[in-house]
Amino acid sequence: MTTLVDGIAWTPEMRARVYPSRRLPNPAALAALLDRVSLQHPIDAEAARTSAAYYWKDKDDLQRAEAGLANNPPAWRPVVEAAIARGKQPNAEHPLDIDLEAATVTLEMCPLFAAVPYWLSAGGLPFALRALIRCHDLACSAREHGYGDRGTWILETRDHSIDRPEDNADAWRLMRAMLAQAVDPVYDEAHGIADAARLRTAGGKPDQSALQMLLPFAFPDEAGWAKTGHASAIGLAKQAKRGYTSGLARFVAVAPVDTAVELLTCTINTAVHADDLITALAHHGAAGGVKIYEAALSGTATTDQQRKQWCTDLLAVRTADATKAFARLVRQTKGKKVFTAFAAQHRALMAARPTKPSSAKKPAKRAS
Repeated sequence: MTTLVDGIAWTPEMRARVYPSRRLPNPAALAALLDRVSLQHPIDAEAARTSAAYYWKDKDDLQRAEAGLANNPPAWRPVVEAAIARGKQPNAEHPLDIDLEAATVTLEMCPLFAAVPYWLSAGGLPFALRALIRCHDLACSAREHGYGDRGTWILETRDHSIDRPEDNADAWRLMRAMLAQAVDPVYDEAHGIADAARLRTAGGKPDQSALQMLLPFAFPDEAGWAKTGHASAIGLAKQAKRGYTSGLARFVAVAPVDTAVELLTCTINTAVHADDLITALAHHGAAGGVKIYEAALSGTATTDQQRKQWCTDLLAVRTADATKAFARLVRQTKGKKVFTAFAAQHRALMAARPTKPSSAKKPAKRAS
């Protein structure tokens, strides 16, 4: 069933793809994210720990961590030793510790898609958010030195995860979905943790500011946070030879319209997903959403399959602005055939739309 709301013809399928927020809940999205790692909500703590432990004990990762142990900064050596000890005895009791979890992820001894559900079930939402944020203060030596006889060790630098979208994307989507349905005291605690991290990382170099994009994504109702993230996002996107990252792609979903448009036209945007765009449409409404979709279709889409999917979503916007956007897209060389077909569909939909609300006759008064 299609529901026309403020110029957008929403279908249940479209609504199901919108990332959850406290303003626009979408419990199905949380269920789908957990299903991807064979979990359900509420998360089974034993199952989540078993999943994480499967990675802790990987022999190759353990050997690399042991080989690089002496190369770690002195303050991190005891933490790395603890991560190695846990990998060797994954079934033993080990204290839950932010630095231990961040080191384990950084040394590639556990991917974020397995770590975050474990953190959520073992330590709760605020702990999981602290650990996820802490990961952005560290990097694995393999990033700069490769994998060799020296093993792997921790580099004290920020935002290793922004260059690893395969790990990072689901972690922050899951965090956002959990925050959307958190009870108020838990949400308020997490909000304070996020705000402190946001302020701590503000004003840094572009490649040290992923949290300026990921925290607004996780807290989409904080419009001021998204505005503050503009400089970091644009600076990172314009770095030479850098393709899109998951942090930038997710930021499109909450960024101010002008920022999103600039992001979608200034770099190689291979990580942008249809769900980022549909969420931006829900976030900004028809007027802003049309601008974002036009920028994505003219500057981001690289295949006809992508153009068809995004044009299908844009068809749902039944406004004159959307008609004009389709007309401008038709004048482009790339994707002209696709845009021409969808522009015709949109004109037909607009022509079929009633110009005035139908006026039903009032029922006759009952005789007294």
